[in-house]
Amino acid sequence: MLMNSTLAFTITLLGLSRTSEAAIAASKREGDHWGKNQDRVSEVPQQKLKQQLEPLLLSSKQCNIPPDSRFDCAPEKLLSQDECQARGCCYVPVSSKEPWCFFPSNYSSYKITNLTATQSGYTAHLNRSVPSFMPDDIMNVQLDVIFETKGRLHFTLKDPARKRYEVPLETPKTTSKESSTLYSVQFSADPFGLIVFRQSNGQVL
Repeated sequence: MLMNSTLAFTITLLGLSRTSEAAIAASKREGDHWGKNQDRVSEVPQQKLKQQLEPLLLSSKQCNIPPDSRFDCAPEKLLSQDECQARGCCYVPVSSKEPWCFFPSNYSSYKITNLTATQSGYTAHLNRSVPSFMPDDIMNVQLDVIFETKGRLHFTLKDPARKRYEVPLETPKTTSKESSTLYSVQFSADPFGLIVFRQSNGQVL
């Protein structure tokens, strides 16, 4: 689920980059975006959500996810079983601290419609066909992946149809792709996924 702000990430293999440090500081100053919007979740009509999510009926297999691998479907508050399932999510109580309400393995998400190599890395369009329970979903997202240096990968997720707030940080300008890197990148088309590996040992970063 992508909402208002543009998301930008810099992965550096040798410690925390200055870009990352500045981004953390800017994030603290910016405040908790989720906190500002959590009250708006209730604005999404529950009946409309049920109609959209009915084709995605949950089975025990889709909800058979280990507790430590669950992705919270209700980070803003505790939900009842009916409220959780109205979001198209699984409701399986556990005695530990892991989420009771979590996304099923087949939850409708973004998928890559085209992935194109560029001079500096890759670009792709991501689309989702079914809105989530969050307000202001961005249905079409642009992904840019830039191989900046041997040890630094930079990727951004943006709304291509509307200019949104971006943290005002200066980042290196790259016009060509670094040919020899300490990392490798793999993409998953449906659902969309991006995995970064360490070249030396295959460790996921």
